[in-house]
Amino acid sequence: MKHIGFSCGGLIPSNAKLLPKAEGIEEILKMAANQYDTLKRPIVIGIAGGSGSGKSTFAKELAERFIAARTINIDDYYRSRSTHDFSFDQPEALSLDLLALHLRDLKILKSVRKPIYSFKDNGGERIGCERLSIAPYIIIDGLFALSEHIIQQCDIKVFIETDLQGRFVRRITRDVNRTGQDPADILAYFLNVVEPMHRKYIDSQKAFADIVIQNPYNRLAEPKKTGCIEDCQFKIELINPLSNETLRKAGAEILARTSQEDVYFSVSDGHNDELVRVRREPGDKLIFTYKAPRNNGVRDKFEFPISLDGKNAIEDMFTERLRINKLRDIFILNGIIFSQDEVRFCGKKKRYFIEVRGIQEIVKATSFLRLIGVEGPLSIQKISYAEIAI
Repeated sequence: MKHIGFSCGGLIPSNAKLLPKAEGIEEILKMAANQYDTLKRPIVIGIAGGSGSGKSTFAKELAERFIAARTINIDDYYRSRSTHDFSFDQPEALSLDLLALHLRDLKILKSVRKPIYSFKDNGGERIGCERLSIAPYIIIDGLFALSEHIIQQCDIKVFIETDLQGRFVRRITRDVNRTGQDPADILAYFLNVVEPMHRKYIDSQKAFADIVIQNPYNRLAEPKKTGCIEDCQFKIELINPLSNETLRKAGAEILARTSQEDVYFSVSDGHNDELVRVRREPGDKLIFTYKAPRNNGVRDKFEFPISLDGKNAIEDMFTERLRINKLRDIFILNGIIFSQDEVRFCGKKKRYFIEVRGIQEIVKATSFLRLIGVEGPLSIQKISYAEIAI
């Protein structure tokens, strides 16, 4: 099944309130207070959503608004990996019956001993437990918070909605820190396991929600928090390429010559300067790149090598938007890396560019271009080849 760009599928039920985060928190607070006054017992608030949708962050922010609340992350109810062969994104991997029992006990004012789970120990295992005392409000969050095992214990049902791209970026950057996994392994797992399981198990829970919270990925703010690096480069188009002799006279040393095929995929919301790309280099070397939109002229990115299976999964999941082929000579001069590129956009006539990395200021960029022998009026562009091709 191929998605159109990074859209999120599923049904918004007519009886659910569709709200942004801030309004959703206020609505939940009001509903919880009314139910507590009526039922005279602890109120359970279930928060479900896809991996990387922001469930735990939302649960924490909501809990801070109550005078007294307990939060339970369903992840602590995973069973040790040594006891089963299910993935983390299947309900069978969790002790959901135990969670349901604990919620029933908490609602009748009985304390419980909640398990503690570690994703880093032996591939994932329970490492102990802790006693949870009663509280007027109990907030649970997790992939299956509104599943058939748990939903009957939930007084208020919430689903956090984030599009595929946002969940994907958050998942990669989160799991690098949480599990210590290689980014390429996380990507492959997301595409081959997480997203298919999302369509099978998670998205359908939205139909049972009282409130659907819209929590889109903040393309300008969130990359700064996730370990992305600053993408710093500029380009200038040439009528004719510079000769190697001209570059040698300028003192430039050639580092490599390579060919590259860049495939760009559709991004949600029409952000033309937000890029998702797979690059193929000689020897079937494959590199995945994500570049966030520019924020005050600066763009953040992360990239890493991927396998052929990872590339195939991306192509199956997302829609190809653009294909660009390049012959690239890479040079270094005075510690600055630059390349001279012969570029073909979608099979059209080849064009020539100089791409320089590590310089942002136009004055410095102009001086450097003069140094390597670029003459005439200079039209410096801080955009990608994908944007040039549009």
